[in-house]
Amino acid sequence: MEIMKRYVIWILTVCFSITGLKAQNIEFSASASPDVLNTGEQFRLVYDINQNVSGIEIPEFSDFQLLGGPMTGSSTSIQFINGKTTRSVQFTYTYYLRATKPGSFTIPPAKVKYKGKTIESNPVTIEVVQGGATQQGQVPSGQNGNQHQPANQTTPTSGKDLFVRLHVDKQSAYIGEQIVGWVKIYTKVPISGIEQGYKGPEFTGFYKQQVDIPPLRSLERENVNGEIYYTGTLQKFILYPQKSGEITIEPFDMTVSVQQ
Repeated sequence: MEIMKRYVIWILTVCFSITGLKAQNIEFSASASPDVLNTGEQFRLVYDINQNVSGIEIPEFSDFQLLGGPMTGSSTSIQFINGKTTRSVQFTYTYYLRATKPGSFTIPPAKVKYKGKTIESNPVTIEVVQGGATQQGQVPSGQNGNQHQPANQTTPTSGKDLFVRLHVDKQSAYIGEQIVGWVKIYTKVPISGIEQGYKGPEFTGFYKQQVDIPPLRSLERENVNGEIYYTGTLQKFILYPQKSGEITIEPFDMTVSVQQ
């Protein structure tokens, strides 16, 4: 019995040692929110790291105005999966910056020292367009729930403020060759609902397969010809041309409720 007890203890010690080694992997990432903005607008640059380090070496923010930071924070989570306990820690460093000029800018990686090694984050690309500040708001109710959208306005909506557009990944293909298509909505005004019976384009001359995508619950910023729109994908298709020659996809429309 004494030999068996020593054997079990030795096995447990090895298992815990291996688990401890796996938990030492370091993850260091950077992100910006928003990453598409107008000149004069502010954004957050956030560095996340899963190990406790003494500090980070940030790059030069020469293309932006540094407003403040770092604001630091940490969180701990514990999970029980199949009888095993996993503990993870996340440390956050947040900087606040302002865009001062238009263009596409890449913020170089930040660096940390960990166990004698230099670890780098990913670079972050910021796209800035010339124009007034774009505000974010939320729609309190509607078909799609709360969404990040432009703030409320009282001016009439034009076709430039709100439209849908069909995109395809190629405009030349063989008969039977796969083409990916998707419908996106673009808006500068807050929307509160989208037509539930919307079917999308007809795609006459194509065999169409609908691709299931998650319901549209949030909108992302996108630079469209030097202007910022809030965009989201409504539908996605796989198309197969059924005849040769030029095929025209007819225009389509849909009903959208606008909050004013």
